[in-house]
Amino acid sequence: MTANDSGVTVLADAQFSPEDTILYDLMVSVGEDHVAALLYKHAEKMIAALEYYPINEKEGNNASLFNQISEQSTLLSGKGYRKAACLSAFRSNTLVPNPLFTEINASDYLSFSNQTASETTVIADVLHQIDAHNVHAIPEWLHSVLSLKFPGVIINHRSSALIDYLTSLNKNSGVELMVADITREYIELVVTRGNKLLLHNTYKFENAEGLVYFILFACEQLQLNPESVCLRFSGQINSENPAYKLAHKYIRDTGFMEKPDLFTYSDAFSEIPEQTFFSLFTQVLCVS
Repeated sequence: MTANDSGVTVLADAQFSPEDTILYDLMVSVGEDHVAALLYKHAEKMIAALEYYPINEKEGNNASLFNQISEQSTLLSGKGYRKAACLSAFRSNTLVPNPLFTEINASDYLSFSNQTASETTVIADVLHQIDAHNVHAIPEWLHSVLSLKFPGVIINHRSSALIDYLTSLNKNSGVELMVADITREYIELVVTRGNKLLLHNTYKFENAEGLVYFILFACEQLQLNPESVCLRFSGQINSENPAYKLAHKYIRDTGFMEKPDLFTYSDAFSEIPEQTFFSLFTQVLCVS
């Protein structure tokens, strides 16, 4: 593993060679605060490599910065992948029940609950575990750059695979699971009961108290018992984080998500906590 003070992380299987790209599927994740790439070796069902580049959200992501990162990235500069998929992590999406959904109105659904820039492309993902579409918008620059760089690229919202995975995780039980995926400034909450989705939303927080407030607010709104709900953190958080310690005071069953057991992982991934890139790992479901 390589990492530096800027938060860049690079993990790669010892056997990976940039000349063998046809053996791999490439997953690209792009949002306001990061660009990331993940390699999946389909024949072995193995996640083989990962690169993560944090971005100063105040400066914003754009075509120039994405291309600059691509030039220094072994994975993003590669060509000839078996498949390529992009997972948009831009925070502009809404879930629409299938009985209410029509393709022609996709932009209208999004505008009801999100502020979207004028230069965006609206996409509707089909959710496989619940009866709904996930409507989202990505910047036109990203749509253009990806279509040119990876012809035939599949584009989904990152929450689509996350929701599909979590609603299938305990589908034969009534377990109430709350997953809190943490970045530097945002908490993304997914709450399920068995195979039913109870909540999906993203909130901006400023401190540990603010982060935990959203968790407890969700419990109150959904009438979840803090003594029985299963709270699992993922992303940029560990057991020493003040927010984790504070949440544990209120919710007895607090812990971390583990890597999805649908895949195997290169030994390189043993060097990082399992929860760190959990949401990225679920994206492999889009092409596996």
